[in-house]
Amino acid sequence: MHGAVLIYGGNSNERTSEIGNCLQILDLNEDSTDVLKLTVPEGKKSIGIEQVREAIIFINKKPYSGDNKAIVIHNADKLTADGQNALLKLLEEPPAYAVILLSAKTENTLLPTVISRCQKISPQTKEGRVGDSVKKSGVRDIFEMTIGERLAWAEETAKDEKDTIIDKLEQMTADERFKLPEEPSRAKSIKILLKVIKDLETTNVSTRLALEYLATNSGNS
Repeated sequence: MHGAVLIYGGNSNERTSEIGNCLQILDLNEDSTDVLKLTVPEGKKSIGIEQVREAIIFINKKPYSGDNKAIVIHNADKLTADGQNALLKLLEEPPAYAVILLSAKTENTLLPTVISRCQKISPQTKEGRVGDSVKKSGVRDIFEMTIGERLAWAEETAKDEKDTIIDKLEQMTADERFKLPEEPSRAKSIKILLKVIKDLETTNVSTRLALEYLATNSGNS
């Protein structure tokens, strides 16, 4: 495996697992000196062009200890447009020993020119990933709870880190979409979930208030 690979869909744990699988094929891991990870810097909201330029310099130097080298871009959907454009030549013509792994919530959050240069892997297309039972996935179906149970769930879930909460909500959204063909009423649940996810990602709303909104505006009772 070499070249550019876009891993999209699923939740962050599933995408991270796919990254690990790809690196394992190359006899690499994320702690290797031949792997550079790009993430959103502390205090910032995006991955900028300067980080991308540093990554290009890194990948154009031959591997230090093995036969392969990799750039891992977690949250590639946080790349600025300039950062994505700076990647294009590398994505199209990477060194023979190199792989560039991009992870994003959805493929459509990246520029079409980036997407077209990548092989694509989605955990959601793999058997058993989407549509697993709530019990198996570890995500409770709050839409089947009473209002009291939902509020208790909101209070407990609000103790998690925001990124963890967003991951849980994304998994819930995937489960609801799986059920949608047989249960059209799930469209309301999906709409509410997407609103809460967007609010958590783009505003300063507290996680507790966002989850209480979800709890009081969902369910069948």
